[in-house]
Amino acid sequence: MPGDQAVPWMIIGGASYYIGKQILQLSWVWTILIAAWGIGTFWLLTAKGYHVFFSRLLNAPIWTRAITFYTPLLKNHD
Repeated sequence: MPGDQAVPWMIIGGASYYIGKQILQLSWVWTILIAAWGIGTFWLLTAKGYHVFFSRLLNAPIWTRAITFYTPLLKNHD
């Protein structure tokens, strides 16, 4: 468990408990799943080097050269 994440995780867990268990009257399974989802999302977005994880999800664009004339979609009527 990363030390810099402990307080935010407690806040997310407390908010999940309050919203899931107290307000929505969900079971403990759903409350824990909501907390785990929130903690995981927070950890993924604030982790050092998160770009390494997300860069694997996107392929690099393939650039092609097309030889056509430019035709604007909107015509200027002056």
